[in-house]
Amino acid sequence: MKAANDVHRILINPDAPLFTSLFHEHQDGLILLDANHQITASNNAFTNMTGFKTEDLKTYPDIFDYFHLQDEAGTFRRALDRAKNQYPSSHQFSFKRKNLSEEKLHISLLPVPEQAYTVLQLQNTEASAETFQKMKEFDAHFQALFHENIDAVYAMDLDGYYYAINQACADLTGYTIEDVKGFSYQDLVLNEDLPHTREHFLRTAQGESQSYETRIYHKDGRLLNIKVLNMPVREAKDGHVLGVYGIAKDVTDEKLEKQRRHLLAFYDPETHLPNRRLFLDHAYEAWEQAVKKGDFLSFLCINIDGFEHTSATLSQLQRQQLLYQIGQRLAAVIPEEGELAKWDGNQYFALITSFSYEQEAGRQATDMLHTFEEAFLLPDDTWVSVSATIGISTFDGQSETTVEELIEHALDAMVASKKQEINCYGFYHTHTDESRSRRLQLGHDMYRSLKNHDFYVLFQPIMNPDTEKITAVEALLRWKHPELGIVSPGEFIPIAEGLGAILPLGEWVLQQACSFGADWINAECEPVRISVNVSIKQLLEGQVFVNKVRSILKYTNFPPELLQLEITETALLAKEGSIQVVLQNLSALGVQIAIDDFGTGYSSLSHLKSFPVHTLKIDRSFIHDIDVDDCSRAIAASLTGLARQLKIDVVAEGIETKMQADILTNLGCEGLQGFYFSYPSSAEQLKKQLSEGK
Repeated sequence: MKAANDVHRILINPDAPLFTSLFHEHQDGLILLDANHQITASNNAFTNMTGFKTEDLKTYPDIFDYFHLQDEAGTFRRALDRAKNQYPSSHQFSFKRKNLSEEKLHISLLPVPEQAYTVLQLQNTEASAETFQKMKEFDAHFQALFHENIDAVYAMDLDGYYYAINQACADLTGYTIEDVKGFSYQDLVLNEDLPHTREHFLRTAQGESQSYETRIYHKDGRLLNIKVLNMPVREAKDGHVLGVYGIAKDVTDEKLEKQRRHLLAFYDPETHLPNRRLFLDHAYEAWEQAVKKGDFLSFLCINIDGFEHTSATLSQLQRQQLLYQIGQRLAAVIPEEGELAKWDGNQYFALITSFSYEQEAGRQATDMLHTFEEAFLLPDDTWVSVSATIGISTFDGQSETTVEELIEHALDAMVASKKQEINCYGFYHTHTDESRSRRLQLGHDMYRSLKNHDFYVLFQPIMNPDTEKITAVEALLRWKHPELGIVSPGEFIPIAEGLGAILPLGEWVLQQACSFGADWINAECEPVRISVNVSIKQLLEGQVFVNKVRSILKYTNFPPELLQLEITETALLAKEGSIQVVLQNLSALGVQIAIDDFGTGYSSLSHLKSFPVHTLKIDRSFIHDIDVDDCSRAIAASLTGLARQLKIDVVAEGIETKMQADILTNLGCEGLQGFYFSYPSSAEQLKKQLSEGK
C-alpha cells in the first residue's frame, strides 16, 4: 500500500518537472493507461521485467491483447472498471514476456482521478510476497516500538496535527487518540513557550531532528515540563519529509528537584533571601562591571542589635519568623537595582548599584533603620522590638579595593558605629576608623618581625577517617608580635595582602613547610602531604612564582607530589583567567592543587573544569551546623558526591564534634581536619607523632 501511495503522489501532476524522472526511475514496473485503457507510457523497470518498451506496447490496441489473459480477462476488465470508478485493487495475473516465457505477476490497479489515468503497478509475485512479509514484520516491530514504548510517542503531519499517540502519551497528557484528532501541538503548549516550540517543529519538518524542552497543559489543567525529541519521517526513496515522529518525557519532578537543590545552595531557608554564596556571585559581577564602566557601588552591612539575647527568649518558630519578617521589611525598601542577602546569624548584606554618591547610601540606610520602628508580631501573639546598626562601604570603580575588602570595610564600619550607639549607621573611612592606628602599626612592624623571626609555622593534622591516622597536614602561619603578643591571622593576613608583604611572607612559609617536610622524611617518618595556603597575589606573579616553588623544592629536596598549594575559591573568582596557566604549570611540576573554602564562591563547577584541582576543602560554614541543619548537610552531600564523580578528594575542615566527624565520614570525605582531632602543633611535636605512626 505504501508503494501504491508513492505512485499516486508521483502521478497527481504528470506535468510537473520531476514527473519524468520519478516515473521512469521507480523500482516497480509501471504502465500508464488513459481513460480508454490505451497504453501511453511505461517505465524502465517494466522494460527490464518484460522485455517490452513503450513503442512495442503501442502496437497492441488493447491492454488485454498484451496480457493474453484468456480465462482471467473478465476479472481484469472488472478491475479496470473499478479503477475507473476510483476503486484501487490488487490481483495476480498471467502474462507473457517478449521472449514468450510466461510468469505470474502481482498487478495493482491505481486510479488517478485528478488526471483520468489508471496506473498498473507490476511486481514479481515472489518478490511481492517477500516484500509483503517484510512489511508485515516491520509493521509489527514498529507497532510494538510505538505502542509499547514507556515514553510518550506521537506522530504528527506537516501541519503539526496529531494522527497517532501511544498509551504513554495518553497517560502523560490525559488525552486519548480520539481527543487529539484535530488537535495541533499548539493547542497544548503554553503560550509563552510557543515561539521556540514552533521553531523546533518547523526545523523538524525541514528535515532536522530537534531536542528541546517545553511546557504543556495536561487535560486537567496542570502545567507539565516535558523534554521532547522530534524526528522527521522521511519517504524511503527520495528522502523528503512526510511528517514528524516524536518522543516526550515528563521532567516536571526533575525540574522541581533541580529548583529545590538550587534553593538549598543559593537561598537562606529561614528568610528565603539569597545567601552569602549567591550574594558574592552577584557582588563579583557588579564589581567587574563597575571597574569597566567606573560605576559606583554601595555595600551595606545590617546587624540586628542584641539578637542573641532576644532570640534566647523565643521558640525556634518565632526566631525563624523574626528573621523572615526582618528580611521582608528590608527587602521592601531596597531599590530595584539592588540586592539583599542573609549573611550570618543576625546579619544581612545589601548591594546597591544605582547610587552615585555616599549621601544616597546614607539615605538608604536611614530608610532601612525606619523599618525597625514598628514591633514585629510573631506566632503566639508575641510582639518583639529590635533595632539595627548599619555599616557602609563604597566603591567608585577607580580604586584597587576588592570585593572581599569592601565587605570587610562595611563590617568594620558597622562595628565602629555599634561602639558609639545602636540604631545608627556609619561609613567606612580610613582616617576615622579606630582600628586604623593598630593596622598601621602592624603593617609597619611586619617586615621587621619577618626579619627577627617573630613569625612561626604550626601544623594541623588532616586525618584519614578510616585509619584515624595522619595523612596530611596544613601549614598555618602565626605571629607573635614583640609588643602586642599573638596577632590573629584574620587580622594580619589582610594587612599583608594590602601592603604586598604577603609575597615574602608566603615564600617564607613555603620554604619552612618544605624544610620541615624533608626533615620528617629524613627521620624516616611516614610521608605526609603538606598543604600550604597561597595568596592570589603570589599566583599573579605568574612564572616567577612557579620558579620560586621549583627552587624551594630543589633546595629542600622535598618531593613535589607531597606539596599541596591551597587557594580560596573566593580569591580565585576575581582573577580566574590570569592564573589558569600558573596552576597548570605548578601541576606539571607534580604539585597538588586544592580549592579552599569550596562552596562559598560562584560558578564552582566551571572551576573544576578549568583548573587542575586535586582536592576540595569544604568551607567550615557548612560544617559547624551540619549535625543540626539539613541544608548544610544537603550541600555537603552534594559537594562530596560531585567530587567523587570527578575523582577529586574532599577534606572537611573545622570539625569540632564527633557527630560532625561521623556525618562527614559517612558522606565519603577522604580527610577530616579540626580541633576535634588535634590542635595545631609545632614541627617537632608533629615529627614525634609521625615517628610513632599515629
